[in-house]
Amino acid sequence: ALVILAVVGFLALGGMVLRSEYLALRAASIDKLTVLTDSTLHMITHYEEAVSQGKLSEAEAKAHAKQAVSASRYGKDGYFFIFDAQLNYIGHPLKPALDGTSVYKLKDAKGRNLGELFAKAVADGSGLASYDWVKPGDTEETEKIAKVLSSSQWRWVVGTGQHIDDINREIWQSAISL
Repeated sequence: ALVILAVVGFLALGGMVLRSEYLALRAASIDKLTVLTDSTLHMITHYEEAVSQGKLSEAEAKAHAKQAVSASRYGKDGYFFIFDAQLNYIGHPLKPALDGTSVYKLKDAKGRNLGELFAKAVADGSGLASYDWVKPGDTEETEKIAKVLSSSQWRWVVGTGQHIDDINREIWQSAISL
């Protein structure tokens, strides 16, 4: 009976540790997405300022900003996307066919309207949206959390995200090492 109690206690403790680690990794992931998105927003802001200072026309600046953001990558498969103020795609580097498409026309596998999710994320100030999206190299949608921020002058919305299964993979690797 004492052995069973010890095993149950060990399993309960392990579960609490994993839950705590999951929450910590998710928070760290959101922090990373925030830093990355903020940095990319700064690039857009740089081009907005170039227009204000008369260094570039607005059309030139927007073209340069779109190119810079679309070329930006991080990690194994990280990228950034851009919407205009009405949430029409300006740039999606992996799916250029989406350019000009309203995000409101897109729904994930669970029927959630992506435009509504992103509009809420911008409006409530959190910048966080959770939805299903196909990961680069995959064919099926999996849950993704995205961070989006809006530029002050053009009202462009820039964002990036991470698939939850990447966080879960880190948790399992941690669990195996326990």
